[in-house]
Amino acid sequence: MNKRMIVVKKSGKKVLGLLEEKLTAPAGGEVKIRVKAAGVSFADLMVREGLYPGIRGPQVTPGYEVAGIVEEVGSAVTGIREGDAVVALTQVGGYSTHLNVPQKRVVKQPSGLDQADAVSMVLNYLTAYQLLHRVASAYCGPK
Repeated sequence: MNKRMIVVKKSGKKVLGLLEEKLTAPAGGEVKIRVKAAGVSFADLMVREGLYPGIRGPQVTPGYEVAGIVEEVGSAVTGIREGDAVVALTQVGGYSTHLNVPQKRVVKQPSGLDQADAVSMVLNYLTAYQLLHRVASAYCGPK
């Protein structure tokens, strides 16, 4: 069984509920991750409030990034195997016990890192990278 937190109402107290559902196999290009740690970000709060662009609807599951162990890989997945420790940028769905994620959003976790530490770097790193490459290049790039 997969368990995931869902937004049952916007804002206020007790906005999250628990939903249990049957586990599904990953599609050809997906990786099934047993989630060990999920980040909690400002984007997740926006999802809970129904304010995140493009993410609305009943029973949406917050969780922009996860760290976990690969339980199963789809037939088209290469370079990642069952048992690998990974991190993934999910945008939604991270507050789950299991999650199928497209391989392009999954990377192997650096060795020697605790999964709670690893998940805390995913969105933060991506944000910093984008700022350096998008914003800084606009001000410091070729003229």
